[in-house]
Amino acid sequence: MAFTDHHKRCMLEIYFRNTEKINGQ
Repeated sequence: MAFTDHHKRCMLEIYFRNTEKINGQ
């Protein structure tokens, strides 16, 4: 299960965006 750095970065961006939305409410 080796992911590329680009894939990890995309996943992290989506994760942080979701947390920002939750915290923003």
